[in-house]
Amino acid sequence: MKKTIAAILSLLMILSLAACGENAETSTAADTTEATETTEADVERDYYIADDYLANPDLFVPAWKGEFTPNPAMLDFEEKWESFLKPDGRMLTMGHRGERNIYYPENSLEAIMSVIQAGVDIVELDVHKTLDNVVVIMHDTDLLGTTNLALKRLEGDDDGLPESNSIRDWTLDELRQLRLTKGSGGEETEYVIPTLEDAIRVCKDHCFISLDDKKNEIDWNMDIFTLLKKHEAYRTVLPIFNYGTRSSFDVLQLICKTLANNTGAKYAPFLIKTQSTPEGLAESAEQIKTYDLFPGLRCGEYDAASIGMFKDYVGKYRIYMETLSTPNDNADVWKEIDKAGINVVMSNNHTYELIQYVADAYFN
Repeated sequence: MKKTIAAILSLLMILSLAACGENAETSTAADTTEATETTEADVERDYYIADDYLANPDLFVPAWKGEFTPNPAMLDFEEKWESFLKPDGRMLTMGHRGERNIYYPENSLEAIMSVIQAGVDIVELDVHKTLDNVVVIMHDTDLLGTTNLALKRLEGDDDGLPESNSIRDWTLDELRQLRLTKGSGGEETEYVIPTLEDAIRVCKDHCFISLDDKKNEIDWNMDIFTLLKKHEAYRTVLPIFNYGTRSSFDVLQLICKTLANNTGAKYAPFLIKTQSTPEGLAESAEQIKTYDLFPGLRCGEYDAASIGMFKDYVGKYRIYMETLSTPNDNADVWKEIDKAGINVVMSNNHTYELIQYVADAYFN
């Protein structure tokens, strides 16, 4: 019953947005964002956020500078946009958590900017809410895994910080006192947990964002659309069968149509829920047809034995596959996937190599 009520409320909110267009306002989220900006503007910081990098791009020089040469054509967002809208377009690259501890901590703003400058098409980011309802980027709810919280407690440098390890019990200001760690050894870095707004601002007109909302706590209207509207970034975040709309294709349809109306496109590119069986794919294809959605299918982790099940959808749908398992995350598998006509691939630990593969296959 709660899910049904939530879906109805979301539907009503999206309908209001679609009807009001640019005049639609979501005061709660706007107030939260304004409060966050005021707080950070008034405090002397020893870290960078999107404001800093956008005001002075020279603040960020990727660690791979001199080792990797991006193809200039892969930095063109208009090319990415036009290509995504073609179901039979070139293979698109997706970086898992931005990039996973290759040069920068996963899900950091710097990891996102690094792969953007390398030419990535999509960044996959994980989202959670803070105590003060700010959406932040981090994979786990537990802060011990990818921050220096344990070290701060060991050194007695945690006065005034929450005793809980859960993001949901911390405010954004409290989280900003932590630093992200990198790799299995937990190397402490200078970087902080970014907000979704940070990510949207640096990705706008550079790449797409695919959000993973594991706790089903993010609301499209309140938490995402408000930011897209504020920054005129309607092409930035890909709608997914998620954001509290899992039980309502009507809501998803309205989300996609609202974004399409704001971009002048027939469809808003999106990726439907993961299906890895012939029956599941047929179900998703039928739902796409019924609700007049962008033809985008998700099919989970690469599996050589079942890759043929997608042949009937090739050229008609954007088909997304993951190579997160170490044995699969390499150029030989990407080539096989590419040959099969599957044209969105997410790498786990080899995002730069995936970008280079696409550069060689489609641009060089």
